[in-house]
Amino acid sequence: MNKIVYSLLILLFSFSLKAQNDTGFRSLLQQLQQADDDATRTEILIELSRETRAQNLSESLSYAQQALATSEEVDDPLLTAQAHNNMGIILYHIGGYDRSLEHFLESKKIYENAGEDNLLIGQINNICGVHLQLEEYDKAWNLYQELFDKQNELLARGDSSNLPQMHVFYNSMGIISEKRGELKKAQSFFEMAVENATKYNYQNRLASIYNSMAENYFHLNLEEEALQTLQLAVKYSREFDDMIELSRANRQIAQYLYEKNNIEEAQAKALQSLQAAEKTKSFVLESEAYYLLYQIVQSAGNFSDALDYYKNYTTRQDSIFNEQTIKEITRLELTHDFEKEQEQYKSQNARIKLIYGVIILGLLLGLIIFVLYFRLNKSKDKGAYLAMKTLEKDLELRERELVMKELYLVEKNQTLQKVIKQLSDAKGKARAEVKVIIEDSAKLLKSSLNSSVWEEFEIRYQQVHEGFYEKIRERFPDLSPTEEKLCALLRLGMSSKEIAELSQQSVKSVEVARSRLRKKLNLTNTNVNLSTFLANL
Repeated sequence: MNKIVYSLLILLFSFSLKAQNDTGFRSLLQQLQQADDDATRTEILIELSRETRAQNLSESLSYAQQALATSEEVDDPLLTAQAHNNMGIILYHIGGYDRSLEHFLESKKIYENAGEDNLLIGQINNICGVHLQLEEYDKAWNLYQELFDKQNELLARGDSSNLPQMHVFYNSMGIISEKRGELKKAQSFFEMAVENATKYNYQNRLASIYNSMAENYFHLNLEEEALQTLQLAVKYSREFDDMIELSRANRQIAQYLYEKNNIEEAQAKALQSLQAAEKTKSFVLESEAYYLLYQIVQSAGNFSDALDYYKNYTTRQDSIFNEQTIKEITRLELTHDFEKEQEQYKSQNARIKLIYGVIILGLLLGLIIFVLYFRLNKSKDKGAYLAMKTLEKDLELRERELVMKELYLVEKNQTLQKVIKQLSDAKGKARAEVKVIIEDSAKLLKSSLNSSVWEEFEIRYQQVHEGFYEKIRERFPDLSPTEEKLCALLRLGMSSKEIAELSQQSVKSVEVARSRLRKKLNLTNTNVNLSTFLANL
């Protein structure tokens, strides 16, 4: 998630950080009082909203709402689009992504109808930013395809004004591709991002791109390329005094050294990551560095330092949680203030009040009709619902019976194989006449074996848990076939003892396999139940 946030920092959202000019602000208020037409009032209200955005989001929301309402009285679609865009940006900063997206989409529609492709590209990028924040990668990807189509249309018309910013889009598409498991495609986008940033002299953004590229290299098991790329990230981080990217780069290097059991160098790099994180005052980066240091020194047997690092890690985690809690409370308060100001504004405008009255009356009439219709059909719907649930349960029981039959066949196969082996071992010690009996018995048992039983089990299992194997292979491609089977059995709720009996292993062997599986599923040092985790995939 951090990579997405880093990328969003260089998107087209403009959030002014300069201090509010009191004289200019008072001048705008005076101009608003003297304005004699809605178009002028809308422009001034939007500017007031921008002026107050960095200091008071609640006040900024009030001006933005008034600007949007006033713009709808003006026959100027581009001014209305500007008001919608301004409202979307403020709601985005509050965290109201659903309503923010609604305004961005409305603005996008107006720009499309007006043929304003340059403005449209920026609006599409704003919409992509919302979907990235919500981790809706497929939607963001489709929108970026639309963005590139528009950019190509501009280039065909000789307009290349957006080309210097293309590394922003390439880097974001690389991140999305990596999240979707399309690692080679992600690598191509990262390379294009580097090329564009270098061509247009945005070298201050190369460290972020190289950090993303290095992580993708590790996923591709190209360790040498990843390390070389991280050295470039370190270089540009230091050149531009970018402590965030320097912390990220050193942490990736430390993680690699730790996994290679180079404890001393890993600890040194992790400490460098921590030092850079402390300069940025980033609890997230500090938390990641402390946790890695805890793992490193614990593996070296230094439990005293490990405890200290772990305490610092938990402290940062608590701080992150508290900050998130405060942000959520602030968001709710601001949203409440905004909705309250909306009602106050409605009361001052008789026409809007009348329109809302008609809407409310219509809703009430619709609600009455719905209630009457619902009551008439309640008994019928309830009976259909119960019948449907009964059918679903019956189908689930039948499918589970099929799975259990397959498990029985697996157990039967393994038992027969064990008996065949015992007969084979006894054959060498038996008399000639007994050997003939043993051979005949072994042949008979072998003919009873079903060599495709596991394949049949997996087919039945897929019928009950549709897409399970595809999901787990997509998220954890390093799992062996044996570990995939263990995942399937654990998802059925089978205990280690039951699995051991089924697979003819010791309980200890199954427990060791489960421990290794937890590590591969990134559940080590967590309280997450393995069976529950697999059931929720």
